[in-house]
Amino acid sequence: VGRKIKASGGSRCNILPNPERGVRVEEDFQFPASTKKGAVRALLSSWSLDACRAWLEDDIGIPLKLERDADKLFPQSDSGVEVRDKLLAAVARHRNVHVETGAELAGIAIERGDAGADVGADVGADA
Repeated sequence: VGRKIKASGGSRCNILPNPERGVRVEEDFQFPASTKKGAVRALLSSWSLDACRAWLEDDIGIPLKLERDADKLFPQSDSGVEVRDKLLAAVARHRNVHVETGAELAGIAIERGDAGADVGADVGADA
């Protein structure tokens, strides 16, 4: 679980682009050819960089630092493993969350209601 997280930024996990310059979707994120970039842009624009940083630092407990030469935010620990572990711990704190490994994601559904949003995933055959 979390191979991409552990590998990004040379195993240090470059978490976010420099908030001082904002997000440049095409430059900051690499997309597989099959990715619908409009959907990814919509997802990325749903939270500001400041909100993402506050969530990671305050709610998940990952202090971040800006590395100007890379123009990105990294965990102060320089550990992608710590990022993965803290994200999984945050998932485990919430009810009705199940992490599935060794399977291909076939689809995601979001149902919005008075109490918030429920997200469901269709898991396909083994990857």
